[in-house]
Amino acid sequence: MAGYDICILTSVHPRYDPRIYHRQARTLASRYRVLLAAHDRPDGTDAAGIDHIRAAVPLRRPARIAAGWIKYFFVAMKSGARICIIHDPELIPAGLLLRRFGRRVVLDLHEQLGAQVLTKDWIPGVVKPAASALADRFIRAAAKRFDAVLCASPAIKRDIGAGAAVIRNYPLAEEYPEETPRGKTGDACYIGTISVRRGMMTMARAARLAGVTLHIAGDIEDECSREIIRRGRRDGYIRYYGRLGRAELSRLLSRCSSGLCLLRAEGGYPLAIPIKLFEYLAAGLRVVASDFPYWRRLTAGITGIDFAEPDDAVRAARLIRKNALAPDRPKEEERRRILERFCWEKEGQKLLEAMEKL
Repeated sequence: MAGYDICILTSVHPRYDPRIYHRQARTLASRYRVLLAAHDRPDGTDAAGIDHIRAAVPLRRPARIAAGWIKYFFVAMKSGARICIIHDPELIPAGLLLRRFGRRVVLDLHEQLGAQVLTKDWIPGVVKPAASALADRFIRAAAKRFDAVLCASPAIKRDIGAGAAVIRNYPLAEEYPEETPRGKTGDACYIGTISVRRGMMTMARAARLAGVTLHIAGDIEDECSREIIRRGRRDGYIRYYGRLGRAELSRLLSRCSSGLCLLRAEGGYPLAIPIKLFEYLAAGLRVVASDFPYWRRLTAGITGIDFAEPDDAVRAARLIRKNALAPDRPKEEERRRILERFCWEKEGQKLLEAMEKL
């Protein structure tokens, strides 16, 4: 298994996580020999030339956190890769040990760890503030021990401090060469991980109030969302597709007028880069998004976006109906300007430059 240039490791995220696989691994594979180790899917080589290996770890969280990193350490060592990229804080022990053995280690942070700790149901509420503060101190201290730190948003970089690089999760422009054909319905859609924190309750209620079908694609994270989808399917206003490929997603988007991005104001979401928002815009849809000040600043000057408070299903429904009646989508020239401004290709170049420095 030796002979790789880069070994990418994730014990929590799915193998085909958009940031890990579709953006990072595929970009790096254009220049390096890449091995991707994750907890799911079998071994093999894909069309992009990326080799995959499964690193089986304990399913129970305490055992996985305590010992799962050991498996990843040995996978990285056997790969012979000079550069190792870890995507989960629980793999930090593996990263530190890999550095002791002469590997160059990169820590890629998807979210604000301290803010995420506050949303974890398995952590008792009384200790969450202390656990959050401890997580922030831990991640700052650990980041100083690695050769590079990549952050998915400026807010994460501010948590880490000087020396970290911001590599944003913008859409791949090549996946949106032309506007998705306009749907014949006024339906709405949501694409991504599905949870109450990501707005499942608000989206379902808004779709019902608006009298449209809500099309959903992605993995379900919590039982409450699963029950909401079950009831919505029974009552006929939700269609759930599971995880879809690029071509299937394009067909789903073509049926809709609105893309929903109604994340709640918790877990670092108000300061996160709203990748779904940009993917909807790239496909030519209108967007109904959470009314966060940072999101307003980030998208200043862009038409086709309406904002609603995260829990305001009534306003969201009104905006969905408005989009269903709108005679035109955002103009093609603006869609192209959005893709030029918010595209992964520029971020990918920054990623390659960071790897060259190692």
